[in-house]
Amino acid sequence: MNHGDYEERDAEGRLILKGQFDQGLKTGVWTQFNEKGQKTAERYFEKNVETSARPAGGPQVR
Repeated sequence: MNHGDYEERDAEGRLILKGQFDQGLKTGVWTQFNEKGQKTAERYFEKNVETSARPAGGPQVR
């Protein structure tokens, strides 16, 4: 069971996804990055349910 900080990296070792688990469930902000390390999107989770999403620099989507 995943718990705590989570990072996913590509084959080159670059960070592509960052977030947190709480007893196996996604929680809080999950951030996606492109191959240049730039933030491309943020998604917000509560108990593994996505509550909203925001493209980097864009408006919040519900």
